[in-house]
This record gives sequence, C-alpha cells and structure tokens, in this order.
Amino acid sequence: MANTLRQPDVTQFTAFVRGDEDELARIFRTEYDALLERASEALGPELAHHAGRVAHQAMLDVWERRVQLTDVSVMTSTLTQAILDEAAVQRRKHAALHHGRSAATHAPHDHTLPTEQAVAQLLAEVHAVPADRERAVLESQVEMKRHAAEHVQHVARTGGWKVPVALIAVLSMVIIAAMRWMNATGSEFAATKALKAEGARSLTSARGQRGTTTLNDGSVVRIGSETRVRIPADFGVLVRTLELSGSAAFTVAAGSSQPLVVRAANATITAGGTTFAVRAFDDEQAVIIAVDEGTVSVSVKDQSGHTDVAAGSAVRVARDGSTQTVDVVERTRMLGWLRDSLSFTNEPVRTVLQELNRWFDLKASLGDAALGDRPVTMRVSLESSGNALKALASAAKLSVGFDAKQQVVLRDAPVPTTSSAASSAKRPAKAKAAASTSKRRP
Repeated sequence: MANTLRQPDVTQFTAFVRGDEDELARIFRTEYDALLERASEALGPELAHHAGRVAHQAMLDVWERRVQLTDVSVMTSTLTQAILDEAAVQRRKHAALHHGRSAATHAPHDHTLPTEQAVAQLLAEVHAVPADRERAVLESQVEMKRHAAEHVQHVARTGGWKVPVALIAVLSMVIIAAMRWMNATGSEFAATKALKAEGARSLTSARGQRGTTTLNDGSVVRIGSETRVRIPADFGVLVRTLELSGSAAFTVAAGSSQPLVVRAANATITAGGTTFAVRAFDDEQAVIIAVDEGTVSVSVKDQSGHTDVAAGSAVRVARDGSTQTVDVVERTRMLGWLRDSLSFTNEPVRTVLQELNRWFDLKASLGDAALGDRPVTMRVSLESSGNALKALASAAKLSVGFDAKQQVVLRDAPVPTTSSAASSAKRPAKAKAAASTSKRRP
C-alpha cells in the first residue's frame, strides 16, 4: 500500500490516551488517507465506497477504548483491527440488505468526505453525548420495539419475502446504532457513574489522622489529615479512577493496561507506574501536584491540552484553570507532612496556625486578628502539638493561654515596661539610704 499507518510519538500517544481531543483530530487528519486505503482494501472493490464510514467508526472505536492502550504499537494494531471489524460489519449489512439482488444494480450509498469535513464530523460525534445515558438507551430500546411492530404489521399485509429481509437489516442497523450510542459516553462517563454509585466507598481521615492503604490493583495510597478518597466498587477491573479531597500520596502499581486517574477539584492527574502527591483541600484556592518518580499528565476541567510533570517537579492548578510551576519552598510547605513535619518560610501566623489546627486536630485561635500578619519561619515535627505551639509562640513572639472554654488562645507576648525597669534600678539606692540612716541613729 502507498499509505501506511504511522505510530505517534510518546507525547502524542500520552495526550491521546488522556483524552486530548486536539490530539485525536491531529491523528485522524494525519492518518486519514492511510485509514481510507486500509478500509478500501478490507471492504473490497464492491464496497470501497464505504471506506470513509469505516475509517470514521474505527477511529471512534479506538478513542472510546483509549484507556486500554498500553503503548504506541498497541494503538496502531488496535486501529488496524478496528478497521477490519468495521469492514466486516459493513459486509454483513450489505449481504442482509441485498440478499438475492445483484450488487451491480445497486448504486453506492456513501461518498468519501474531504479530510477537514471528516475531522469535523468525527469531533461532532465525540461531543454528541446524551445528557442521560440510561434514558437514552431505554428510549432506543422502545424505538426498536416500535419499529419492529410496525414492520411486522406491514409484512402481514404485503406477504412479500423481500420485506422480512429488509426488516432484519433495519433491526440490525438499529441495534448496532444503539450499541454505538451506549458506548459514546466513553470511559470518563463510566468513571463518573462508578464514583457516584452506591457501591463506591470512601476512605476518610479526620483532623489529626493519617493512614496508608493498598488498593485492589496493588497501588498504595498514603492519606493525610482531613482527607477523603472516593473509590469505585469495581476499581482496578472496569475503572481505575479515584476522587480526592484533601492530601494524599500515590505509589502507582505498574502493569495495568489502564492508567491511574485522580480527580481533585478542577484538576485530573493521569499516571502509570509513578509516585506522586496531591493536595486539594476544599477551602484552598489551588491544587498542588508533586512528582517523586516517573511522569504524570495533568489536565484542567473544561480546557484542552495537558501538562506533563516529571520527577522532582511540582505544579499548581488554580481555581481559574491557570497552571504554574511550584518552587521548592511552596512544595515543602504544602507536602511536608509526607516527611512527618511541617515547614514554613516567612508565612503569616494565620496560615501557620491553620496548618497546625489541621494536622494536630487543634482548635487554637488568635486573641487579636492583627497578629495573623506576623511572618513566621519554623519547622516542627508532627509528633507533638504542644511542641508545635511552643515553636509558633517563640517564632512569632506570642504567649500561649486558654479561654473560658479551655481552648488554646495565642496572644501578644508581654514586654517588660520602662517603669518596672526604673523601679528595679532604684532599689539599691533606697537600700543604701536606709543603711546611712541607721548609722546616725543613737
């Protein structure tokens, strides 16, 4: 063949698997002629006019199964097999529709679209997701039954043999269309439904609690304080997507055909056999993703494209969708708990106190809100809340006390007054005068 399917590079493959529609369009546009040639060869001269339909549906099939692709070679072989499968479907439909009729007397139904129109049609079908999948399937089934009843009545009236054959063909096409419809929502919809299902479970930690768990696929999750991880019932089998609120570290088990996907606020992290951490508390304005080993792909909700984060790097995804690189200081503050400590560099007291409350399960407050602006540089172990409060008091020149409910209150530390110092300085002079007086006494 003149045109051969080319393998995408690793970056393009990763973007495709992650769900980048721009990459889908680029691959389809680039490989369109090769796909048409493969489809024409699989269909044969008699049905070559269906090549555009076969190429279109084959690419959709691979797109819907993208999370199952393990490498670029598998993607190429899967696309080739999809063309063969779709061509076989077209041949069966043709045989049913034209049973007993010479194909030469039947004009072609399809024509091949120009490349850009084909790409636009592909993207339009990708976006044509039913708002309610279950309702759509139900309506499709009802419609199939209605069509069947109408055709049965028509057959009873006409009694011709051609009508039953046409009925079989129509029903076959309707059933195939329904199956396509059910799969059109793709893996993301399936993951969302699995996360919301009653069978899904949540791993939670209260304030001051931390823990570690091993998932069904062998991945290990270390959970921070005040954190919730939502896990589908069939995690590791049908889906491999988690939902995170809080802070957690993931050591992803390798060997699965599906990447591990973590949804956190407006960020989605896709990873293979890697080690990474995510901080995404509901009361904070950004998600922090830091990678220790391997590389992860970070995408933002309602935005195209993605950001690859390599080992030793970290990024911040703000609520407005902007993505920025995180420096070592911020990374240490946000994820220091993974090393059993909290570290702050020129952070305001209010921020430090909020962290101490979260990680030690305290209810400490400031006696004066203005004290919250004082900068603090300190490092404390997560072993003792008392030591942590003392360290904060020392660094910010505060005193530790209690209110009427015996809750910790931090106030401005008292400073020795000038009058007290003067009084202390005068005491020796008074003692000397008293001594002189006693000497003059008879």
